[in-house]
Amino acid sequence: MALPLASVDVLELSNVLGSTKELFFDLHVKGRNGNLWSLQVQEAALSVFASSQYVPTSTLSDNETLPFPSANPLEFLGTVYQLDEPLIFPPAHFFHPRTHEAISQVQIKNPGKTKNDMSGNERWSYLIRYPYELTVRGVLKYQVLPFPFHTQVHSARVCHVSRIDPATGEISNAIEQTTCDDGIDAIM
Repeated sequence: MALPLASVDVLELSNVLGSTKELFFDLHVKGRNGNLWSLQVQEAALSVFASSQYVPTSTLSDNETLPFPSANPLEFLGTVYQLDEPLIFPPAHFFHPRTHEAISQVQIKNPGKTKNDMSGNERWSYLIRYPYELTVRGVLKYQVLPFPFHTQVHSARVCHVSRIDPATGEISNAIEQTTCDDGIDAIM
Protein backbone atom coordinates (compact mmCIF):
# COMPACT_ATOMS: atom_id res chain seq x y z
CA MET A 1 0.00 0.00 0.00
CA ALA A 2 1.34 3.45 -0.94
CA LEU A 3 1.44 6.08 1.80
CA PRO A 4 1.58 9.88 1.45
CA LEU A 5 4.35 11.87 3.11
CA ALA A 6 3.76 12.55 6.79
CA SER A 7 4.92 15.35 9.10
CA VAL A 8 5.79 17.65 6.19
CA ASP A 9 7.00 21.07 7.32
CA VAL A 10 9.45 23.79 6.33
CA LEU A 11 12.30 23.80 8.84
CA GLU A 12 14.09 26.92 7.67
CA LEU A 13 15.15 29.17 4.84
CA SER A 14 18.89 29.62 4.32
CA ASN A 15 21.36 31.24 1.92
CA VAL A 16 18.94 34.07 1.18
CA LEU A 17 20.22 36.38 -1.53
CA GLY A 18 17.95 39.20 -2.63
CA SER A 19 18.50 41.81 -5.32
CA THR A 20 16.14 43.88 -7.43
CA LYS A 21 16.43 41.36 -10.26
CA GLU A 22 16.34 38.03 -8.38
CA LEU A 23 15.64 36.36 -5.07
CA PHE A 24 17.35 33.07 -4.19
CA PHE A 25 17.00 30.96 -1.07
CA ASP A 26 17.35 27.36 0.05
CA LEU A 27 14.14 25.73 1.27
CA HIS A 28 14.69 23.09 3.97
CA VAL A 29 11.73 20.70 4.23
CA LYS A 30 11.25 17.75 6.57
CA GLY A 31 9.01 14.79 5.87
CA ARG A 32 8.53 11.13 6.73
CA ASN A 33 8.20 8.58 3.91
CA GLY A 34 6.65 5.27 4.99
CA ASN A 35 7.05 3.60 1.58
CA LEU A 36 9.69 1.17 0.35
CA TRP A 37 10.71 3.61 -2.41
CA SER A 38 11.85 7.23 -2.45
CA LEU A 39 9.34 10.04 -2.90
CA GLN A 40 10.28 13.04 -5.01
CA VAL A 41 8.68 16.48 -4.78
CA GLN A 42 9.35 18.84 -7.67
CA GLU A 43 6.03 20.58 -8.28
CA ALA A 44 4.65 23.22 -5.95
CA ALA A 45 2.40 26.21 -5.62
CA LEU A 46 4.40 28.30 -3.15
CA SER A 47 3.63 31.99 -2.78
CA VAL A 48 6.49 34.11 -1.46
CA PHE A 49 5.88 37.36 0.45
CA ALA A 50 8.04 39.94 2.21
CA SER A 51 7.21 42.49 4.87
CA SER A 52 9.15 44.98 6.94
CA GLN A 53 8.51 47.25 9.88
CA TYR A 54 10.71 49.89 8.21
CA VAL A 55 9.42 52.12 5.45
CA PRO A 56 12.00 54.30 3.71
CA THR A 57 10.88 57.74 2.58
CA SER A 58 12.50 60.14 0.17
CA THR A 59 12.83 62.84 2.86
CA LEU A 60 15.16 60.73 4.99
CA SER A 61 18.84 60.21 4.42
CA ASP A 62 20.10 56.77 3.38
CA ASN A 63 20.91 55.86 7.00
CA GLU A 64 17.53 56.73 8.54
CA THR A 65 14.25 54.81 8.61
CA LEU A 66 10.85 55.30 10.11
CA PRO A 67 9.02 52.45 11.80
CA PHE A 68 5.75 51.62 10.08
CA PRO A 69 2.93 52.60 12.48
CA SER A 70 0.64 49.58 11.99
CA ALA A 71 0.76 45.98 10.85
CA ASN A 72 3.38 45.15 8.25
CA PRO A 73 1.66 44.69 4.89
CA LEU A 74 2.76 41.66 2.90
CA GLU A 75 4.43 42.40 -0.42
CA PHE A 76 3.76 39.59 -2.92
CA LEU A 77 7.05 38.62 -4.59
CA GLY A 78 6.00 35.71 -6.78
CA THR A 79 4.83 32.11 -6.97
CA VAL A 80 7.03 29.06 -7.41
CA TYR A 81 5.49 26.22 -9.43
CA GLN A 82 8.62 24.14 -10.04
CA LEU A 83 11.51 23.53 -7.65
CA ASP A 84 14.99 23.87 -9.17
CA GLU A 85 16.06 20.59 -7.56
CA PRO A 86 13.54 17.99 -6.36
CA LEU A 87 13.06 17.36 -2.67
CA ILE A 88 13.84 13.65 -2.23
CA PHE A 89 12.63 11.69 0.78
CA PRO A 90 14.31 8.27 1.13
CA PRO A 91 12.30 5.10 1.76
CA ALA A 92 11.46 3.66 5.17
CA HIS A 93 14.19 1.58 6.76
CA PHE A 94 12.81 -1.91 7.45
CA PHE A 95 9.26 -0.55 7.64
CA HIS A 96 10.31 2.06 10.20
CA PRO A 97 9.92 5.47 8.60
CA ARG A 98 12.25 8.22 9.75
CA THR A 99 11.92 11.94 9.30
CA HIS A 100 14.39 13.26 6.74
CA GLU A 101 15.37 16.74 5.61
CA ALA A 102 15.47 17.65 1.93
CA ILE A 103 16.74 20.92 0.46
CA SER A 104 15.96 22.72 -2.79
CA GLN A 105 16.96 26.13 -4.07
CA VAL A 106 14.14 28.53 -4.92
CA GLN A 107 14.56 31.34 -7.43
CA ILE A 108 12.20 34.22 -8.22
CA LYS A 109 13.03 36.56 -11.08
CA ASN A 110 11.97 40.21 -10.75
CA PRO A 111 10.50 39.84 -7.24
CA GLY A 112 7.32 41.83 -6.75
CA LYS A 113 6.77 42.53 -10.44
CA THR A 114 3.36 41.36 -11.66
CA LYS A 115 1.24 42.11 -14.72
CA ASN A 116 -1.05 44.44 -12.78
CA ASP A 117 1.52 46.02 -10.46
CA MET A 118 4.72 47.18 -12.10
CA SER A 119 5.79 49.09 -8.96
CA GLY A 120 6.03 45.93 -6.82
CA ASN A 121 9.63 45.38 -7.89
CA GLU A 122 10.47 48.95 -6.88
CA ARG A 123 8.92 48.40 -3.43
CA TRP A 124 10.96 45.18 -3.11
CA SER A 125 14.15 47.11 -3.95
CA TYR A 126 13.47 49.44 -0.98
CA LEU A 127 12.41 46.62 1.32
CA ILE A 128 15.63 44.59 0.95
CA ARG A 129 17.72 47.45 2.33
CA TYR A 130 16.31 46.87 5.82
CA PRO A 131 15.52 43.86 8.02
CA TYR A 132 12.47 42.07 6.65
CA GLU A 133 10.41 38.92 7.01
CA LEU A 134 10.26 36.42 4.17
CA THR A 135 7.14 34.23 4.11
CA VAL A 136 6.73 31.06 2.06
CA ARG A 137 3.30 29.45 2.07
CA GLY A 138 1.45 27.08 -0.18
CA VAL A 139 1.55 23.43 -1.19
CA LEU A 140 4.13 20.90 -2.29
CA LYS A 141 2.80 18.42 -4.87
CA TYR A 142 3.97 14.86 -5.49
CA GLN A 143 2.92 11.39 -6.63
CA VAL A 144 3.12 8.51 -4.18
CA LEU A 145 3.58 5.75 -6.75
CA PRO A 146 6.70 5.93 -8.94
CA PHE A 147 4.86 4.78 -12.07
CA PRO A 148 4.43 7.28 -14.94
CA PHE A 149 0.86 6.14 -15.67
CA HIS A 150 -0.28 6.78 -12.09
CA THR A 151 -1.47 10.37 -12.01
CA GLN A 152 -2.95 10.84 -8.54
CA VAL A 153 -1.29 13.95 -7.12
CA HIS A 154 -0.94 14.41 -3.37
CA SER A 155 -0.17 17.72 -1.72
CA ALA A 156 1.20 18.91 1.60
CA ARG A 157 0.51 22.38 2.99
CA VAL A 158 3.50 24.34 4.22
CA CYS A 159 4.12 27.77 5.67
CA HIS A 160 7.22 29.36 7.14
CA VAL A 161 8.39 32.85 8.12
CA SER A 162 12.05 33.84 8.47
CA ARG A 163 13.57 37.17 9.47
CA ILE A 164 16.33 38.40 7.20
CA ASP A 165 18.84 41.10 8.12
CA PRO A 166 20.61 42.12 4.90
CA ALA A 167 23.21 44.18 6.80
CA THR A 168 24.50 41.21 8.81
CA GLY A 169 23.30 38.30 6.66
CA GLU A 170 21.61 36.83 9.71
CA ILE A 171 18.57 34.61 9.06
CA SER A 172 16.35 33.52 11.93
CA ASN A 173 13.02 31.79 12.24
CA ALA A 174 10.32 34.29 13.11
CA ILE A 175 8.95 33.76 16.62
CA GLU A 176 5.51 34.99 15.62
CA GLN A 177 4.15 33.12 12.63
CA THR A 178 0.71 34.73 12.56
CA THR A 179 0.71 34.65 8.76
CA CYS A 180 0.95 30.87 9.01
CA ASP A 181 -1.67 30.66 11.75
CA ASP A 182 -4.33 32.16 9.48
CA GLY A 183 -6.09 29.78 7.14
CA ILE A 184 -3.66 29.03 4.33
CA ASP A 185 -6.50 29.36 1.84
CA ALA A 186 -6.95 33.03 2.79
CA ILE A 187 -3.91 34.14 0.75
CA MET A 188 -3.83 31.49 -1.96
